Amino acid sequence: MPGSRRDNFLLRMYGEYWDNISRAEDNAWKIFASYTALFAGLALIHPIIGDFGFLLLILIFSSVAIAIALRANLWYVRNLGLISNLEQEFLEERDYGIIVPHPFLKKPRFINDEIWWIHIITYLLITFSLILLIYQRLEESTLCTLKYSVFICLVVCFFYGCKLYLEYRDFITQAPGKYAKTKSN
Repeated sequence: MPGSRRDNFLLRMYGEYWDNISRAEDNAWKIFASYTALFAGLALIHPIIGDFGFLLLILIFSSVAIAIALRANLWYVRNLGLISNLEQEFLEERDYGIIVPHPFLKKPRFINDEIWWIHIITYLLITFSLILLIYQRLEESTLCTLKYSVFICLVVCFFYGCKLYLEYRDFITQAPGKYAKTKSN
């Protein structure tokens, strides 16, 4: 273990970033469990709130869950980027391909195949499946409100995702890492 104060600090940061990733992955399932509990609660009060109320609450909570997943994804890829930068601080260029595979030199993309995107797609599928199942049972007067609500929630989630993507892009350009400056990623 390197003896300098800076090296010790950076190695401790490296461990903290991995802990953050593990904690975030654990929290993904807690969020999904809460989302599932929401269904149980709404099923109990469905006779009181009706089909429209049920769909509207699912839509709102799904949108919030998507926003949380988008934010968590940003922190997830940010931490992977920081880990990559720290590895580049300690490893030499010749270590890539021997200790660390070359693909890990690249920063992860904002849109990736990690758990957060699986959750986002799941929340969307659940919401739209329920809308399709219940749509015919709704009164004509509530259909317009439901359509506008779906549109507003999708637009808000889309623009929030774009904002987070811009934050991620700024991170990548402002903290590219030592070797990333000399290699094309």
